[in-house]
Amino acid sequence: MSMEPKRENYVGREQAYAKHCILQGYLQKLTYKVGWEGVTLNYIDGFAGPWKSQTTDLVDTSPHVALRVLRATRDQLANLGRPRTSIRAMFVERSNGATALRESLAQYTDIETLVLQDEFENVIQTAVKFATVGKRPFSFGFIDPCGWVGYGMKAITPLLRVPRGEVLVNFMLNSINEWIDTPRRETARTFEDLFGSPDFGSTWKGLDGLDRQEAIVTKYCSRLKEAGGFTHVVSTIVLRAKEDRAQYHLVYGTRSDEGLRVFREMERATLPKQQAMRATALAAKRKKASGGQREFSFGAEALASAFDDELRSRYLAKAQATVDGLLQPGARIKFEDLAVAAMQHPLIAEQDVKNMLVARGERVRIEGLKPRARVPQWGEGHVIVAPRA
Repeated sequence: MSMEPKRENYVGREQAYAKHCILQGYLQKLTYKVGWEGVTLNYIDGFAGPWKSQTTDLVDTSPHVALRVLRATRDQLANLGRPRTSIRAMFVERSNGATALRESLAQYTDIETLVLQDEFENVIQTAVKFATVGKRPFSFGFIDPCGWVGYGMKAITPLLRVPRGEVLVNFMLNSINEWIDTPRRETARTFEDLFGSPDFGSTWKGLDGLDRQEAIVTKYCSRLKEAGGFTHVVSTIVLRAKEDRAQYHLVYGTRSDEGLRVFREMERATLPKQQAMRATALAAKRKKASGGQREFSFGAEALASAFDDELRSRYLAKAQATVDGLLQPGARIKFEDLAVAAMQHPLIAEQDVKNMLVARGERVRIEGLKPRARVPQWGEGHVIVAPRA
């Protein structure tokens, strides 16, 4: 049975489909990585819902998406003869939906699950203890709220600082961008709580459009990185289904270069899925606006907004500038370090950096390549050299 979320369960909430695809794909890769030698993988969902499920068994919600892939990957590792990976999962939900969630998770008899009906911030110490239980424990925190309250930076810092752990935060940019500069003091305090600092708003004054949104997200990423002691905190964009703007950014924190590389791989793999879902939603919107007249069909991709491609071009240009800045004449840099620098930008994966190097031709030399090889490989000790003029 395929683990990938079913598109028909996400009509009207296409953003959740993209989010779940990224979550599912990354958790699979993560479990293979940390579970190869046998660990305890502790998964923590701070806002478990269930949110707007379209199925009676809640299989289209993030708790089930996560547990399905964790269980399947654990079993695949066991079939390969690897030491058994233990899976534990903690779900926190403040509403009465916690009861329905607890009942729906009863089917996972081979996974230790804990469902708490409470505010996430109230159970951070419980989450920290949960994250550190087991043989060589590794934790993954998923913070997926509906707004921007309930996960204040200072409150969640103990969980962020669990040494062997990563986090994925749903940063609700669409709402945050609208309200973050409000003059109302009571609302402003919620943003001070979110960022963990009273001077959170200094970086985007005078900016608008994508520049303003990027500054807001970058500020949050820097605060999360500082609070958690992460090596990398980056974001990926999840677009609104029928509009050319972001619904939210998924903000990812890790202490591993490899984690960053895999996260960007999953982002790259999800892009065409997100574009296809947006194409379908936009086509339905245009059909309704035209009174139900049929459009000529050129495929889903042809119907998608050009905004998808504009975003991609925007970040390719930023990544190219980063690479060019590091490859000044006389520079020597490990391929991994070059790729990591470029992958700080959204929508940029390792393959994009390889393409940039191929395009530079004789303006760079790659040390350590095997005969007839043209591009460097991750983990092979390749060094990029920019000869002096």
